[in-house]
Amino acid sequence: MLLKKKEIEAMYFLRQFPIDRVAVSFSGGKDSLVALHLASRIGIRKAVFCDTTIESQKVIEFVKEVGTILGVKIDIVKPKKSFWELVHLLGVPSVHNRWCCPTIKFQPLNEYARKHKIEYYVTGLRREESVIRKEYKKIEVNPMLPHVIQLNPIVEWSEKEVWEYIRKYELPIPPGYENGLLRNGCVICPYKSPKELGKVKKLEPELWERFEEFL
Repeated sequence: MLLKKKEIEAMYFLRQFPIDRVAVSFSGGKDSLVALHLASRIGIRKAVFCDTTIESQKVIEFVKEVGTILGVKIDIVKPKKSFWELVHLLGVPSVHNRWCCPTIKFQPLNEYARKHKIEYYVTGLRREESVIRKEYKKIEVNPMLPHVIQLNPIVEWSEKEVWEYIRKYELPIPPGYENGLLRNGCVICPYKSPKELGKVKKLEPELWERFEEFL
C-alpha cells in the first residue's frame, strides 16, 4: 500500500513539468531504472545514457534492452575525449582529484541538454544512498549541470521499495547486482571500496587489465 502511494506521488510530481522539455538521465542502475519506468508511465519518452568509455559492456547492452522493453528512446552519448586519453594527461582520478565526473560524464549530458532543449533531467537519486545525498530534495540544481533542473522523484524511497517496484512490474535486473555490486557506473571509480574493486577485477577483467597496464 505504501509503495502504491509513493508511485502515485512520484508520477504526480513529474506531471507538473512540460514533457517535451524533460529527459531521464539513465545510469543503467536499479534506482535509475525505477525512475525511468515511472517517467515512461506518464508519457516521457526521452532518455540519455552517458557512456563514459569505462562502462561495462554488459551495462551498455542492458541500456539498449531497457529502451526496447519500455518503448523509450535512450540516446547514448560519449565525451569528446575518452577516459583512456585523458588519464594520460590528468592522471588517475581519486577522491582528491575527481576530474572524471565533470569531463567524461557531465560535459556530454550538458551538451545533450543544450542540443535537445532539455530543461529538466529526471534521476534515480535517493537520500538513503549516502551521507552526501541525505539532504537532497525532489528538485535540485546540480552545479555540474547548471542549465538543467534535476528532478528526483524517488529521493525518499528506500532500497527495499526500489526492489519491490522492480519485482512488481517485472523489470529486468541491471547487471552486476547479482554478483554483489552495490551500484553500476564507471568500472574504475575512486569512490568504489577496495572490496567492490576486487569484484570489478573479476567481472571486468579486460578493462581492469588495461587499467593495470596503464599504471
